[in-house]
Amino acid sequence: MLKAGLVAAQMLSPFSHGKIEAAEIPRTATWEQGALELAQSAKEKPVEYGATFLSYTDGTNDWLPTNAGEAARTDSNIYLRKNLLETYSRNKKIAYACNIHTHPPDTVREAPRDAKPPFIPPSKQDISAAYSMNSILGMHVGAQSLSFAVFDPKGIWYYRALNDNELRKKPALWNKIERRRELEKDFMARERAVLNIVYSLDDKTTLQAAQHLPAKVRASIEPQNTSHPGVLGTYIKEHLVGMDRENLSKEILNLMPSGKQRELEGIYTVGSELRSLEDFFSGRASAADGIAYNIRKNSATMDDFDFEVVYPALQKMYEQDLLAKIRFVPYEQVAGEPPCAGPDYVSEKK
Repeated sequence: MLKAGLVAAQMLSPFSHGKIEAAEIPRTATWEQGALELAQSAKEKPVEYGATFLSYTDGTNDWLPTNAGEAARTDSNIYLRKNLLETYSRNKKIAYACNIHTHPPDTVREAPRDAKPPFIPPSKQDISAAYSMNSILGMHVGAQSLSFAVFDPKGIWYYRALNDNELRKKPALWNKIERRRELEKDFMARERAVLNIVYSLDDKTTLQAAQHLPAKVRASIEPQNTSHPGVLGTYIKEHLVGMDRENLSKEILNLMPSGKQRELEGIYTVGSELRSLEDFFSGRASAADGIAYNIRKNSATMDDFDFEVVYPALQKMYEQDLLAKIRFVPYEQVAGEPPCAGPDYVSEKK
């Protein structure tokens, strides 16, 4: 209890970090020590920081080196750090990994300099990244042992994408999700087929086809590549799978091998339905993200902002529209929970 109290006091104290370099977390630091550093960065630094905490089945842990990003972005994708994961884990079995980044107050640009520290929950891009990372297999870290966290000026936001069992309880959405997955697989297969067709063309035909690319596309090709069949083939392939039938060049289609035109046109039927579903989910996510941003701004500028009133509605909105589960933990309560406790943790003290 004494340790928990000291850590909580340090996180809350504005004078306790003077000798600590923000976001410099020693490899063998405890969860509490690393969280203290990240809390400081979220409160004081103008850029986002990314970090990864690894907990092993033998009871030890590691912090991967932190990385600094920009005011509203950092690269915190654990799967892009494969070499570091392998080097640090040294073939140890990872019990769980915590993929972390900070949200500094500067992300609320409309707030005046004397504004209060804001609540800054995960963005729709954060949720989307969680979905993407959960779909990657291997890498010593499975989806069931990967947690996500955002440190903002007020505390930690734990979050995760809803799993399929949870999504099936939303039948109307689940049907659309399943259909989108089917279309994505179909589209990727067709995209590979288009690539094979385009790269089977001889150089003369490729150069001829490139002359019929849309003017904006031709203008974007660097001068040294205007006669490079390999590079031009990439532009032609992207044009053919661009899902925009109105701008599809019939001249390019007519240059394709005999019998392949129908195969190439088939991608548009798939692409059109896929884009419609993507627009549906993107619209829901954007609306929710807009509400979340208003919470960031209002919490910084409104004297009567009541987080306890807003929080339950925010959780419900994330689950319905962003298909994610979130949980907020004030810094003074972090030490009373297990390391990177996650969005599903329930305190036994209730």
